[in-house]
Amino acid sequence: MPNYTTYNIKMVKGDTESFGFEVTGIDSLDTAFFSCKRNSQDTNYLFQKSLGAGITQSTESHYIVRIAPEDTQSLAPGQYWYDLDIGKDGDIFTILRGVLELVPKITEPDAVVFTSVDWGNIVGNIQNQSDLQAALNAKATTSSLAQVATTGSYDDLTDTPSIPTKTSELTNDSDYVVESNLAAVATSGSYSDLLNRPTTLTDLTGVLPINQGGTNATDVVSARTNLEVYKEYVLYNNSSGSNGTINLSDSVTNYVKLGIYFRTLNPSSSDFTSNVYSYQEIYISTLSDFYFLLSIVRSNHELYLNFCSAIAKLELSSFVLFNNRSFYIEVQGSNRGPDSYQIYVTRVVGYKY
Repeated sequence: MPNYTTYNIKMVKGDTESFGFEVTGIDSLDTAFFSCKRNSQDTNYLFQKSLGAGITQSTESHYIVRIAPEDTQSLAPGQYWYDLDIGKDGDIFTILRGVLELVPKITEPDAVVFTSVDWGNIVGNIQNQSDLQAALNAKATTSSLAQVATTGSYDDLTDTPSIPTKTSELTNDSDYVVESNLAAVATSGSYSDLLNRPTTLTDLTGVLPINQGGTNATDVVSARTNLEVYKEYVLYNNSSGSNGTINLSDSVTNYVKLGIYFRTLNPSSSDFTSNVYSYQEIYISTLSDFYFLLSIVRSNHELYLNFCSAIAKLELSSFVLFNNRSFYIEVQGSNRGPDSYQIYVTRVVGYKY
């Protein structure tokens, strides 16, 4: 058995409708809803009343539901679905359910009231219809109408305003500029039509600091110096390599450091891989008097380049000093021999800012 009562409500659309219900055994409700839909399965409400907003508590157990005129004013006459739910302590009960039937309203606040003669109510006979004559006298005759009343044409109006046909007849209160007063570039968009064009960028002055993404310099060398970026210069290049005197194209004193590409070869022993290319750098500031000997030293089964100062060179056999544009290659360490641990320099580069 359903726990609700079926009750159909019939009311005039746009009227006020109210009814009460009583709930016993509890002090007061937590929730109460009176909801109306066009169809019972619709998801949207036509209107809804809730506790404190359309549903009021008159006494401890009595409640009144009020349907206001604006709730049904815009609805068409017909049948709609409604229910009344109440809630207490998390429980929900539908206590009333049924059809809300709206019937048409006769008295409308905005209805038109006819104050002139109602033609359907003219009485009298054809010989004596003074009320008909009075009604006709109240009507305007065609001859009394202006011509525009029947044509609807603007040309039939009288006292028409004068409408300007030229912009020069208007007041230029917006300060519009005529085309003849514009510069050529305004319509061409061409750079060549600009006046006072810069010819070079020699007007640029100042430097951009490094902390702002610049070089803090006005020339290339200063920029590389500030950024500590070296430029590489080739001083010697020989793809086959040389193990004799290496003549450079410039003095090493003009550079911060040298980079030497070389390969080693031990034709009499299999301890080392032949033709292995290596690279080594040396800073010029570590060489004494810039007269030095390029030698090769064996240590822990590896070969290293060793640079000796002029003083050290005097202690090595009877070698003579070379100028600062030449290298001399000598084998140092154990197992010295004419064919042991040969070093071939293939490329020498200098680095400076």
